[in-house]
Amino acid sequence: MIDPSGCNLRSAPKSIEDVFVAAGKNHVVAYENISHLTAPMQNALAILSTGGGFAKRQLFTDADEHVINVRRPWLVNGISLWQFDGADGGWAQCPRKRTQRR
Repeated sequence: MIDPSGCNLRSAPKSIEDVFVAAGKNHVVAYENISHLTAPMQNALAILSTGGGFAKRQLFTDADEHVINVRRPWLVNGISLWQFDGADGGWAQCPRKRTQRR
């Protein structure tokens, strides 16, 4: 890959903050073996695509804020099959094909 990161593929993020920290330190954020993304995680990845930020109170202070502003490409792979639904402008999970046992 083109990213100098030591960790090219990551496991599923545990929090929204993890998504933005990874994006702040990498050119491309890539997650592998993702079987499910919660609505907040989907929103965080959408923000990465269009540009946005994450803010929280800076540690050991009362009024200071730490902000991460990013716009990065991201990759996700997993076992489930996905397809783009142009009518709705989003991604939809494809039903699995049933196979007949012999």
